[in-house]
Amino acid sequence: VRNSRDFDDAVVLLEIDSDDFDLLYHQIGVGQAVSAVALNAFRQLKSQGVHPVAINFDFGLGAGHLDPPDPADIATRHIALSFAECHYVAGDQPSPAGRQLADLVRSALDASGQSAATPQVLAHTSAFLFLRNLGWFPRAGITAAAEAGAQFLVYATSSPSHAHAPFACVVRSDAASFRDLASAVRFNARQGRRVLLVRCPPAEDAMTSLPLAATVATRCTGCLLS
Repeated sequence: VRNSRDFDDAVVLLEIDSDDFDLLYHQIGVGQAVSAVALNAFRQLKSQGVHPVAINFDFGLGAGHLDPPDPADIATRHIALSFAECHYVAGDQPSPAGRQLADLVRSALDASGQSAATPQVLAHTSAFLFLRNLGWFPRAGITAAAEAGAQFLVYATSSPSHAHAPFACVVRSDAASFRDLASAVRFNARQGRRVLLVRCPPAEDAMTSLPLAATVATRCTGCLLS
């Protein structure tokens, strides 16, 4: 678990039915499953003023001091989306079910005050679109991504539960520190991953409208560091 000041994005938690969960997680290929234990931990940390963005939502924290999960949480599906994933889903989705989900996510973004993007969120969303347009499935908010010094782990499949991510994606809109990149390369090499550096053009305005992300994505460049 890390505090949000260590990262550029936080997460939006959605309470949805099983069909919507399957559409987001498997078909659209975004979000991370939230276990009842992790949801309980998330709420406790939020109540303490900590904004966790890198909980391993699939498996919980394994911390014995947490209160037992609320029974209602066990019966309900929850999914965590990064702001980059939210803005991707909130764009035009082809199916009626996808458009319904897009409306739900837009409402969640409005409620979180994140309907507009900061330059960092714009860069992450642009990089997300850049990778999706290449046929890859980036995942945000996964503990391993944070440990790897990356914004995304990049998978070849939309369902990463039983897959290994071959790439860790580091997103930069400015000059990257050689030390940070070298550290990321060393760590990921031990995990059997290569580091993909995606450079996005910097945003000109402090707050930027998200439709611009699709345009910025076309100007992103990527290179493998290892």
